[in-house]
Amino acid sequence: MTREPEVRPLERARRPEWDAFVAEVPTGTIFHTAWWHDAWNAGADVLVRCDAQGRIVSGMPCPVRRFVGVKALRRPPLTPANAPLVRPTGEGSETTQRSRTRRETTALLCALPALGLYDIAFHAHAPDPLPYLANGFAIDNSLTYVIPAGAPDAWRAKLTTARRGALKKAHAEAAAGGVRVEADVAMEDVAPLFVATARVKGYGMSGYAGQLPHWWRQVRSRQAGCLYAMTNERDERIGVTALVWDHHTAYYLGGGMKQELRDASRLNSLLFERMISDAHARGLDFDFEGSRIPGVERFFREWGGELRLTYRALKIPSPLIYAAWVTQRYFERNRSKIRGL
Repeated sequence: MTREPEVRPLERARRPEWDAFVAEVPTGTIFHTAWWHDAWNAGADVLVRCDAQGRIVSGMPCPVRRFVGVKALRRPPLTPANAPLVRPTGEGSETTQRSRTRRETTALLCALPALGLYDIAFHAHAPDPLPYLANGFAIDNSLTYVIPAGAPDAWRAKLTTARRGALKKAHAEAAAGGVRVEADVAMEDVAPLFVATARVKGYGMSGYAGQLPHWWRQVRSRQAGCLYAMTNERDERIGVTALVWDHHTAYYLGGGMKQELRDASRLNSLLFERMISDAHARGLDFDFEGSRIPGVERFFREWGGELRLTYRALKIPSPLIYAAWVTQRYFERNRSKIRGL
């Protein structure tokens, strides 16, 4: 019996081959690419299994970092997907293809190094749960909203009445205050807005704020993203959003606003209007990348996108990491209540 090739780390010289593989797989995203992980200095191996001819059949990025002193498979910042990818063949019945995907996924999971935490995220597609459940993972879900690419401005017909009214007021406010939206601004000019907003919301960006300029230079060198900024009549940056994209979707990764505008102004809507329009002009779906925070979820929902579930597979062998993880999740899900105490 011929033994199938084993899963192994891909040689660094072949990493461009992995990135090409990611672009060929329907569930592949920009977040799976080797260059994305290199942009964050994540030091990630790419685990792959190749066929007898040396062609990549399946694989996944494997960024190992320290978490409370223990080695863990953790995604880099602003990275909502890292799940295993399997090259589709289109051969055989649907059941045969599903069985093949299950075998490949199981092989990748079994090849992961011994760690204290495994955090695997799927982008808007449901995983086959069996390989994960059989290997000690628990599967959690969340949601996002996606506005599919279509006819120019067709998405506006699905706006809620509240969002349509907010956009109208935002345009009036911008005209009265000399506010304009600019595209492709420098990260160094707007990073303080990102960091200050994250601090107010309780996310904390201090662990990677210094990496933002390097990461963004790599994104821009591949023409895979755009920073949008709102500038007032005094040429002050008052708002910012970050958009990245791959071959099928543009993803909103985060934003920032001046503190005095955060609650009273509707100007933030102008940044989203521009991002959606630009994504569709590129023929790409627009993904809000979801949120469990009620107020943010409501804001996303008002734009009329399609509701899609996202999934996450977690395995936490380390008791120390488990305690830290539960504590972190508690504060994430109750940050508004805690800030109000």
